[in-house]
Amino acid sequence: MKIHTSCVGDTVFTVARKYGASPIKILEDNGILGNERLTVGEELLILTPTRTYTARGGDSLERICRRFGVKKQTVLAGNPALGGVDSLYPGQVLSLKYDKPHGGMVAANGYVYPECPEEKLIFSLPYLTYVTVSAATTDTRGIRLLFDDRRVLRICKDAGKTVLFRVVGKNTDDGFFSDKERQKNFLEKLAAFAKERGYDGITLGACRMAKEAPDAYLDFVLTGRKVFLGMDMLLFTETDGNVPCSAVSDLADGNVLLYEKCPLPEIPSSEEGEGKVIAEYAKTYESSRTFLDISPFGFDTDVPITRDTFYALSYKYNTPISYDEKTKICTLTYPKFSFGKRQDRTVRFDSLHNIKAKLDLADEFGYMGISFDIMRTPVPYWMMFTVSFSPVDYAFAVGEDVRG
Repeated sequence: MKIHTSCVGDTVFTVARKYGASPIKILEDNGILGNERLTVGEELLILTPTRTYTARGGDSLERICRRFGVKKQTVLAGNPALGGVDSLYPGQVLSLKYDKPHGGMVAANGYVYPECPEEKLIFSLPYLTYVTVSAATTDTRGIRLLFDDRRVLRICKDAGKTVLFRVVGKNTDDGFFSDKERQKNFLEKLAAFAKERGYDGITLGACRMAKEAPDAYLDFVLTGRKVFLGMDMLLFTETDGNVPCSAVSDLADGNVLLYEKCPLPEIPSSEEGEGKVIAEYAKTYESSRTFLDISPFGFDTDVPITRDTFYALSYKYNTPISYDEKTKICTLTYPKFSFGKRQDRTVRFDSLHNIKAKLDLADEFGYMGISFDIMRTPVPYWMMFTVSFSPVDYAFAVGEDVRG
């Protein structure tokens, strides 16, 4: 795995010649669609497979996998152009194997949000063990579905994935924090609702209760653990690495550690930022039950943006991207005019070097897996994950110790 930072005059083809790689492979692994032009400072992931195969007429993915003794899921994950389905055409070059991953076996979790296109979901499934569907909010009136989740659930189940029902609390009155009977009744209704729809478990989204009443939230999660265990359902939670966290990962089957530093007023170094958060969490809580979330967002001042938008701004304003080795953050500045006055805006985004550093830290500190936003995660993030680890299909059972 190599990461190339583009210079003046670089194109995908000149970069391919430099590394002895296929330009088509570079385009596919970086999610670039029909554009060889690169902006100064743009990062490209360079992967070189150790075995390839050129498809012929009449080939199918199943036959190719049997012939070479590789898993279909592995081939789908290593070839993003397939889109997660058997869509071969004669002459297509498939990457069948890469060097042995330096990381161990890990699981992957993917979040589905209401606006997620179906093709994005299907594309992501070869990488995933769990799918968390952010399908509902709750308030004093009960559970409110955000969208019709039946098709998403059916696609995930047909692919053999373990599917979790994510619910986020909104407008919960303060009396709920201390009323254990109300909490138990709510959790029982939530579990019954999700189980009836066909889910395998619940993800309790980060909520006001966790920040404002951490002890009460701990009791809430413990009650949920007992309720869901009795109904043979998994319980996942979320922890924000930017705020004090409680030991919910010791109670839940799985926990997602969320951390973003791009929106912080002062950007810490890689060591003081993600390095410190990931290491200290692992020393204090159960990293073997925790997914490290890889955020797909950068920030235009305080507005979240995607990687595509970040590069689009660089193209539009012909602004080079700078990289800071200390923070491992990419930055660009572009002009914005308001009432005739120019105001320069600074945009920050995680570099591919930083994503790699996070993946390495997750392996070093024994995290259970990696978590992604299915709709917004850039293609090179998926590819870095699949060549860095041995992804597992196996989803642990309720009450089982994750690492045996």
